[in-house]
Amino acid sequence: RSHAVVGAALIGMGERDAALRELSVARRLAESCGARALAAELVDTQLTLSVRRAPTVRSMDTLTVREHEVAELAVRGLTNRQIAEKLVVSVKTVEGHLSRVFTKLGVPCRTALAAPLRKMEAELVH
Repeated sequence: RSHAVVGAALIGMGERDAALRELSVARRLAESCGARALAAELVDTQLTLSVRRAPTVRSMDTLTVREHEVAELAVRGLTNRQIAEKLVVSVKTVEGHLSRVFTKLGVPCRTALAAPLRKMEAELVH
């Protein structure tokens, strides 16, 4: 799992090739331990990262207020259900917002959201 976390952090930093290497190590370890669900999740992340290219524009203007709100709650560790309850929307709505956030920020999963979100916020301050 630590290799998967490092891979996600590298994704957030824009280090795609290094992230793919870490995720590959994580996948091989998961497979060798019999953690099939984790291995499958890592394969999905690797495939997504392999085909998805980071957008050229990364600013808060690319996210709607609600998308930013959902992304912040996801970064804080809330589940989709918890986010839905907090914002009084459906889980499907939260999933839709997160999907658009992932696309706009060029990240494959919620664990990779923190770095680009913080970077965008820092750009607003400067």
